[in-house]
Amino acid sequence: MKNPRIIRFSLVATAAIWLQLAGQFEASQTASKRIDSERLMSTVTTMADPKWEGRAAGSPGGLAARAYVLGRFKAAGLQPVAGSYEHPFKYTRKTPSGMQDGEGANVLGICPGTDAKLPYFVVSAHYDHVGVRDGQVYPGADDNASGVAVILELAAFCQKSPFRHSILFAAFDAEERGLQGARALLAKPPIPKERIGLNLNLDMVGRSDKREIYVAGTHHYPTLKAPIDEATRRAPIKV
Repeated sequence: MKNPRIIRFSLVATAAIWLQLAGQFEASQTASKRIDSERLMSTVTTMADPKWEGRAAGSPGGLAARAYVLGRFKAAGLQPVAGSYEHPFKYTRKTPSGMQDGEGANVLGICPGTDAKLPYFVVSAHYDHVGVRDGQVYPGADDNASGVAVILELAAFCQKSPFRHSILFAAFDAEERGLQGARALLAKPPIPKERIGLNLNLDMVGRSDKREIYVAGTHHYPTLKAPIDEATRRAPIKV
């Protein structure tokens, strides 16, 4: 997402938050035990397939991506939210040609934590992209099939080894049309806002060929520097 007030972290930063706040990852665990790199790439490849034509919100490709993510939420064993994984919304946005109405749907699922008294964490990524422009398909592998791949892996891990905090996994729709999915979640939150302790949003996740990764955001959120430093000391790549 392009809003600087929404936290954007890489996979290493995600691990940092879990290390400090959820407390479930042991130092002896290797990354291969926590994630499946082949499945991560398989998810990105699937979502960036040309047949989905860039996953524009409301397009056939966008609907196919939504169904895919929903199926993966179910397969991971996440609990539906308010009886459903699919949460539709409507929006109106300003465009150069005038006001435009649209519809979308977020995909939501919960992984219950071991301590129900603790605040919820929201882990999010948007599954839509810009679609087709001037006859050119924009597949959106980086933006943001990569982030969706990470939340799907975290969801699967959470079900096998729950964190202390309950996690609301959110796959947002219509991000490319003005953060509409995130706005819809805040306008009608599935859990009380005061019960949400953190939103960790993943957008364009990756690392360089030199096994380097950049983590930004601690200037605006200095309390997150300590857990990121902790993860950095354990990371198998340069942070």
